[in-house]
Amino acid sequence: MIQQSIVDIGRLKRALGLFSDDQFDGQDVLMTRYDSLNAELSSRAFSLQRLPNSSAFECLQRVAAASNYVSRRLSDVFFRLYQIRWMTQVLLSAEGEDLAPWYTVAGLAVKDFHFDVASCMDSIAPLIIETHIGVKRKDRKFLPGFSHIQKDRRYREKLPSQTVTLLDSTERWWPSIKSIRDILIHREHDRIVFGNPRMGVLFQVYQERASPKILDASFMYPDATNVVDFTRYSAFVLCEILLLLEDLVDQIC
Repeated sequence: MIQQSIVDIGRLKRALGLFSDDQFDGQDVLMTRYDSLNAELSSRAFSLQRLPNSSAFECLQRVAAASNYVSRRLSDVFFRLYQIRWMTQVLLSAEGEDLAPWYTVAGLAVKDFHFDVASCMDSIAPLIIETHIGVKRKDRKFLPGFSHIQKDRRYREKLPSQTVTLLDSTERWWPSIKSIRDILIHREHDRIVFGNPRMGVLFQVYQERASPKILDASFMYPDATNVVDFTRYSAFVLCEILLLLEDLVDQIC
Protein backbone atom coordinates (compact mmCIF):
# COMPACT_ATOMS: atom_id res chain seq x y z
CA MET A 1 0.00 0.00 0.00
CA ILE A 2 1.24 3.52 -0.79
CA GLN A 3 -0.05 6.07 1.71
CA GLN A 4 2.72 8.62 2.36
CA SER A 5 4.71 10.28 -0.38
CA ILE A 6 7.59 8.23 -1.77
CA VAL A 7 8.56 10.88 -4.32
CA ASP A 8 11.90 12.74 -4.10
CA ILE A 9 11.63 15.85 -6.29
CA GLY A 10 15.41 16.22 -6.46
CA ARG A 11 15.76 12.76 -7.95
CA LEU A 12 13.03 13.45 -10.49
CA LYS A 13 14.91 16.55 -11.62
CA ARG A 14 18.10 14.53 -11.87
CA ALA A 15 16.31 11.89 -13.95
CA LEU A 16 15.01 14.56 -16.31
CA GLY A 17 18.63 15.52 -16.92
CA LEU A 18 19.16 12.13 -18.56
CA PHE A 19 16.97 13.20 -21.46
CA SER A 20 18.73 15.23 -24.13
CA ASP A 21 17.24 18.35 -25.74
CA ASP A 22 18.24 16.90 -29.12
CA GLN A 23 15.33 14.95 -30.55
CA PHE A 24 15.16 11.86 -32.75
CA ASP A 25 12.00 11.44 -34.84
CA GLY A 26 10.31 14.01 -32.63
CA GLN A 27 11.15 12.12 -29.44
CA ASP A 28 13.49 13.10 -26.62
CA VAL A 29 16.73 11.11 -26.50
CA LEU A 30 17.67 9.23 -23.33
CA MET A 31 21.41 9.39 -22.64
CA THR A 32 22.66 7.23 -19.75
CA ARG A 33 26.05 6.16 -18.49
CA TYR A 34 24.62 2.70 -18.02
CA ASP A 35 24.01 2.26 -21.75
CA SER A 36 27.61 3.25 -22.43
CA LEU A 37 28.90 0.82 -19.80
CA ASN A 38 26.78 -2.01 -21.18
CA ALA A 39 28.23 -1.49 -24.66
CA GLU A 40 31.77 -1.34 -23.26
CA LEU A 41 31.33 -4.58 -21.26
CA SER A 42 30.11 -6.41 -24.37
CA SER A 43 33.03 -5.07 -26.39
CA ARG A 44 35.59 -6.11 -23.78
CA ALA A 45 34.10 -9.59 -23.45
CA PHE A 46 34.24 -10.02 -27.23
CA SER A 47 37.89 -8.92 -27.37
CA LEU A 48 38.88 -11.44 -24.68
CA GLN A 49 37.40 -14.37 -26.58
CA ARG A 50 40.81 -14.93 -28.13
CA LEU A 51 42.18 -15.92 -24.73
CA PRO A 52 41.02 -19.52 -24.19
CA ASN A 53 40.54 -20.73 -20.62
CA SER A 54 40.95 -17.20 -19.34
CA SER A 55 39.37 -16.65 -15.93
CA ALA A 56 39.22 -12.93 -16.72
CA PHE A 57 37.22 -13.69 -19.86
CA GLU A 58 34.81 -15.99 -18.02
CA CYS A 59 34.20 -13.41 -15.28
CA LEU A 60 33.77 -10.52 -17.72
CA GLN A 61 31.51 -12.62 -19.94
CA ARG A 62 29.15 -13.29 -17.02
CA VAL A 63 29.09 -9.63 -16.04
CA ALA A 64 28.43 -8.58 -19.65
CA ALA A 65 25.67 -11.18 -19.99
CA ALA A 66 24.06 -9.96 -16.77
CA SER A 67 24.28 -6.37 -17.98
CA ASN A 68 22.67 -7.26 -21.31
CA TYR A 69 19.88 -9.04 -19.46
CA VAL A 70 19.15 -5.89 -17.44
CA SER A 71 19.00 -3.91 -20.69
CA ARG A 72 16.49 -6.33 -22.18
CA ARG A 73 14.25 -6.20 -19.12
CA LEU A 74 14.47 -2.40 -19.05
CA SER A 75 13.49 -2.39 -22.73
CA ASP A 76 10.39 -4.39 -21.77
CA VAL A 77 9.36 -1.56 -19.45
CA PHE A 78 9.81 1.01 -22.20
CA PHE A 79 7.95 -1.14 -24.73
CA ARG A 80 5.10 -1.65 -22.26
CA LEU A 81 4.77 2.12 -21.88
CA TYR A 82 4.85 2.46 -25.68
CA GLN A 83 2.16 -0.20 -25.98
CA ILE A 84 -0.08 1.67 -23.55
CA ARG A 85 0.38 4.94 -25.44
CA TRP A 86 -0.26 3.21 -28.78
CA MET A 87 -3.36 1.51 -27.42
CA THR A 88 -4.68 4.83 -26.13
CA GLN A 89 -4.11 6.54 -29.47
CA VAL A 90 -5.86 3.76 -31.38
CA LEU A 91 -8.93 4.02 -29.19
CA LEU A 92 -8.92 7.81 -29.44
CA SER A 93 -9.08 7.52 -33.22
CA ALA A 94 -12.01 5.12 -33.06
CA GLU A 95 -14.74 7.73 -32.73
CA GLY A 96 -18.13 6.20 -32.12
CA GLU A 97 -16.66 2.78 -31.31
CA ASP A 98 -17.65 0.89 -28.18
CA LEU A 99 -15.05 1.83 -25.54
CA ALA A 100 -16.15 -0.83 -23.06
CA PRO A 101 -13.02 -2.96 -23.77
CA TRP A 102 -10.89 0.02 -22.73
CA TYR A 103 -11.60 -0.59 -19.07
CA THR A 104 -10.40 -4.19 -19.34
CA VAL A 105 -7.32 -3.77 -21.51
CA ALA A 106 -6.14 -0.64 -19.67
CA GLY A 107 -6.44 -2.50 -16.37
CA LEU A 108 -4.44 -5.41 -17.76
CA ALA A 109 -1.81 -2.96 -19.02
CA VAL A 110 -1.41 -1.55 -15.50
CA LYS A 111 -0.92 -5.07 -14.14
CA ASP A 112 1.58 -5.98 -16.88
CA PHE A 113 3.55 -2.80 -16.24
CA HIS A 114 4.10 -3.88 -12.64
CA PHE A 115 5.12 -7.34 -13.83
CA ASP A 116 7.73 -5.85 -16.19
CA VAL A 117 9.06 -3.49 -13.52
CA ALA A 118 9.51 -6.33 -11.04
CA SER A 119 11.31 -8.42 -13.68
CA CYS A 120 13.62 -5.49 -14.36
CA MET A 121 14.42 -5.06 -10.67
CA ASP A 122 15.10 -8.78 -10.31
CA SER A 123 17.48 -8.66 -13.27
CA ILE A 124 19.63 -6.11 -11.46
CA ALA A 125 20.53 -8.57 -8.70
CA PRO A 126 22.64 -10.96 -10.85
CA LEU A 127 24.52 -7.98 -12.30
CA ILE A 128 25.45 -6.74 -8.83
CA ILE A 129 26.40 -10.21 -7.64
CA GLU A 130 28.46 -11.08 -10.72
CA THR A 131 30.32 -7.77 -10.45
CA HIS A 132 31.42 -8.23 -6.84
CA ILE A 133 31.13 -11.91 -5.96
CA GLY A 134 29.96 -14.14 -8.76
CA VAL A 135 26.67 -16.01 -8.77
CA LYS A 136 27.05 -19.40 -7.14
CA ARG A 137 27.06 -22.23 -9.65
CA LYS A 138 24.01 -23.85 -8.05
CA ASP A 139 22.08 -20.58 -8.51
CA ARG A 140 22.82 -20.02 -12.19
CA LYS A 141 19.82 -21.97 -13.44
CA PHE A 142 17.38 -19.97 -11.30
CA LEU A 143 19.09 -16.64 -10.79
CA PRO A 144 18.69 -14.73 -7.53
CA GLY A 145 16.30 -11.78 -7.58
CA PHE A 146 16.37 -8.37 -5.98
CA SER A 147 15.06 -9.72 -2.68
CA HIS A 148 18.23 -11.80 -2.31
CA ILE A 149 20.39 -8.70 -2.01
CA GLN A 150 18.08 -6.76 0.29
CA LYS A 151 18.16 -6.86 4.08
CA ASP A 152 18.97 -10.15 5.81
CA ARG A 153 19.38 -12.08 2.57
CA ARG A 154 22.17 -14.28 1.27
CA TYR A 155 24.85 -12.63 -0.86
CA ARG A 156 24.22 -9.30 0.87
CA GLU A 157 26.87 -9.68 3.59
CA LYS A 158 29.57 -10.17 0.94
CA LEU A 159 28.75 -7.00 -0.99
CA PRO A 160 30.84 -3.82 -0.58
CA SER A 161 29.44 -1.29 1.90
CA GLN A 162 28.83 1.34 -0.78
CA THR A 163 26.76 -1.13 -2.78
CA VAL A 164 24.75 -2.05 0.32
CA THR A 165 24.12 1.65 0.94
CA LEU A 166 22.86 2.03 -2.63
CA LEU A 167 20.56 -0.96 -2.22
CA ASP A 168 19.22 0.42 1.04
CA SER A 169 18.32 3.68 -0.70
CA THR A 170 15.67 1.78 -2.69
CA GLU A 171 13.79 1.13 0.56
CA ARG A 172 12.18 4.56 0.14
CA TRP A 173 10.21 3.48 -2.92
CA TRP A 174 10.67 -0.11 -4.07
CA PRO A 175 8.85 -1.98 -1.25
CA SER A 176 5.79 0.21 -1.87
CA ILE A 177 5.76 -0.43 -5.61
CA LYS A 178 6.43 -4.13 -5.05
CA SER A 179 3.51 -4.32 -2.63
CA ILE A 180 1.20 -3.09 -5.41
CA ARG A 181 2.78 -5.58 -7.81
CA ASP A 182 2.16 -8.41 -5.31
CA ILE A 183 -1.49 -7.42 -4.95
CA LEU A 184 -1.99 -7.27 -8.72
CA ILE A 185 -0.28 -10.60 -9.36
CA HIS A 186 -0.99 -12.71 -6.28
CA ARG A 187 -3.81 -11.23 -4.19
CA GLU A 188 -7.56 -10.88 -4.42
CA HIS A 189 -8.25 -7.33 -5.60
CA ASP A 190 -10.33 -5.05 -7.77
CA ARG A 191 -8.46 -3.16 -10.49
CA ILE A 192 -10.65 -0.33 -11.76
CA VAL A 193 -10.02 2.04 -14.68
CA PHE A 194 -11.85 5.38 -14.77
CA GLY A 195 -12.76 7.88 -17.45
CA ASN A 196 -11.94 7.36 -21.11
CA PRO A 197 -8.78 7.18 -23.28
CA ARG A 198 -8.89 10.94 -23.83
CA MET A 199 -8.14 11.39 -20.11
CA GLY A 200 -5.25 8.91 -20.13
CA VAL A 201 -5.05 5.78 -18.01
CA LEU A 202 -6.69 6.56 -14.67
CA PHE A 203 -6.88 3.69 -12.22
CA GLN A 204 -6.98 2.49 -8.64
CA VAL A 205 -6.33 -0.82 -6.92
CA TYR A 206 -8.77 -1.87 -4.22
CA GLN A 207 -8.79 -4.65 -1.68
CA GLU A 208 -11.00 -5.45 1.29
CA ARG A 209 -13.96 -3.13 1.84
CA ALA A 210 -13.15 -1.13 -1.29
CA SER A 211 -9.98 0.20 0.31
CA PRO A 212 -7.74 2.07 -2.20
CA LYS A 213 -4.11 0.93 -2.09
CA ILE A 214 -2.40 3.94 -3.75
CA LEU A 215 -2.93 7.23 -1.92
CA ASP A 216 0.26 9.19 -2.58
CA ALA A 217 -0.93 12.67 -3.55
CA SER A 218 1.91 12.97 -6.09
CA PHE A 219 0.25 10.36 -8.30
CA MET A 220 -3.34 11.52 -8.11
CA TYR A 221 -5.46 12.83 -10.98
CA PRO A 222 -6.36 16.38 -9.91
CA ASP A 223 -10.05 16.31 -10.80
CA ALA A 224 -11.05 13.17 -8.90
CA THR A 225 -10.74 11.53 -5.50
CA ASN A 226 -8.25 8.69 -4.94
CA VAL A 227 -7.76 8.17 -8.69
CA VAL A 228 -4.22 7.46 -9.85
CA ASP A 229 -2.81 9.07 -12.99
CA PHE A 230 -0.78 6.28 -14.60
CA THR A 231 1.42 8.77 -16.46
CA ARG A 232 2.63 10.32 -13.20
CA TYR A 233 2.92 6.98 -11.47
CA SER A 234 4.84 5.18 -14.22
CA ALA A 235 7.13 8.17 -14.82
CA PHE A 236 8.16 8.09 -11.17
CA VAL A 237 8.89 4.35 -11.24
CA LEU A 238 10.88 4.62 -14.47
CA CYS A 239 12.94 7.54 -13.12
CA GLU A 240 13.88 5.60 -10.01
CA ILE A 241 14.98 2.56 -12.03
CA LEU A 242 17.07 4.69 -14.39
CA LEU A 243 18.79 6.46 -11.50
CA LEU A 244 19.48 3.17 -9.75
CA LEU A 245 21.22 1.91 -12.88
CA GLU A 246 23.14 5.17 -13.24
CA ASP A 247 24.39 4.89 -9.66
CA LEU A 248 25.33 1.25 -10.24
CA VAL A 249 27.81 2.33 -12.91
CA ASP A 250 30.08 3.66 -10.16
CA GLN A 251 29.88 0.29 -8.39
CA ILE A 252 30.66 -1.72 -11.52
CA CYS A 253 33.55 0.36 -12.87
